[in-house]
Amino acid sequence: MDQGKKEAALLLGSALTSFYLSHKMSKEVTGMENMLTFFPTAMLWQSLPTVMVSQVYLIRRYFALSDASMVSWISLALHVLATRKFVEQYKTQFEAKHLFEQALKDANIPLHYGSGKIGDMSYYRWLSTLLLPFAPYLTTALAYNSPLSNLQVVNHIYYTKQKHGSQVLDVIFPKDAKSILKNQSINCLLYVHGGGWTVGKRFFHSLHLLMDMAHNGFVVCTMDYRLAPTNNVEDQVFDVKSGICWIKSNLINVLQEQFGGSLKHRDISLCIGGESAGGHLSLMAAMTMNDPKWQPSDQEYSVTDTSLDGCLDLYGVRDFTDSEEHWYKLDGGGFRNYIRHYVFQRCTLEHAEAHENLSPKLLLNRPFVELPPPIFGIHGTHDTLIPLDEAESFYAALKEGRKQWSGQSNSVNDVFVVIPYGPHGLNILANPVSFALSDAAENFLLACTRNRKRNLTVAKL
Repeated sequence: MDQGKKEAALLLGSALTSFYLSHKMSKEVTGMENMLTFFPTAMLWQSLPTVMVSQVYLIRRYFALSDASMVSWISLALHVLATRKFVEQYKTQFEAKHLFEQALKDANIPLHYGSGKIGDMSYYRWLSTLLLPFAPYLTTALAYNSPLSNLQVVNHIYYTKQKHGSQVLDVIFPKDAKSILKNQSINCLLYVHGGGWTVGKRFFHSLHLLMDMAHNGFVVCTMDYRLAPTNNVEDQVFDVKSGICWIKSNLINVLQEQFGGSLKHRDISLCIGGESAGGHLSLMAAMTMNDPKWQPSDQEYSVTDTSLDGCLDLYGVRDFTDSEEHWYKLDGGGFRNYIRHYVFQRCTLEHAEAHENLSPKLLLNRPFVELPPPIFGIHGTHDTLIPLDEAESFYAALKEGRKQWSGQSNSVNDVFVVIPYGPHGLNILANPVSFALSDAAENFLLACTRNRKRNLTVAKL
């Protein structure tokens, strides 16, 4: 095969691949994927600037061919069609900032709480979206107009006396104490990573969100927890609860070692958040605040108050039982089998109660010790791991619950944003949606910390 035919064949292969992926990104979700097969499309969606640059380069290659055949013209047409779809997708990413703005306005949350406009694309943010596929950690720093040296990290702190290898957290905070002291309380975000309850590390997920919060005065604690199948989900919930108690018992001491006594008399306003499995665990912490069944030992922590002021649910799981069969309609029961056999390691009918006890949606129908704090949720329409219908069902039930629960209501309303074409893991890489999400989450959590209310003893829904 001569050089011209070889290049034409390669261009045809790239054209078919580009067209297939662009079509897959755009078509309606008709089935679920697994943790491996969803990944290529999700990463492609978040790397569209680089993808479009490569598409333009490939299109230009056609005009360099010495002998353009019918196959070459077909390849060119496929590349052009794919590029058009990629451009449309990228346009929706920019428009997502308006969805966040409107959701915050509908919840009566002022947009001036944060450090800037929602989704504002600075020079550094633009640069990070172009360089991210090659240097994600470098561009995370660039995205917030400040080198990583402006932050300080105290890492690998055990948050339980058991000192299991996975029961550790890192504390990330500004070097300048003024950034922390500008708020009435010490604002803290405990972040719980995702990974299907089986994989993941505290220093990899949602980097842009965590760095943004830390650069703007939050103390960020990002934690590991014991993973399945060696451990079960109940263990993971207890780990998250232990992380909460460690923060309330020991975080001030860690900060005092860095800044002296200036923080001694400040209280801690603690919010929680996580993506995917971490979103589920964050919701569990929010739904079971100070519930005796989920409390760590008071012999290990000086403070065992597990109340929270706000919660970020980034495309988390809300119903392990699939009570409305949102998963079953798309995967024929694959999700339930995965949960029962691998994550829970309990698949018989007598274990159904355990599945219900770990389903945030079903907990809405039970008595609370404390009302759940305000919750900020997002989900993509093209999430092929967790159905959008499942998310919408949870937030509809939560909205109805807020109307009917007795006791003191939250002063900050819940927020739920649906991202058009958004895949699972939509904020892992630098893209306009991840930046708008960071800005909106900052506004939401600041509203939560400035309008703190404890919500005690409520009745059933």
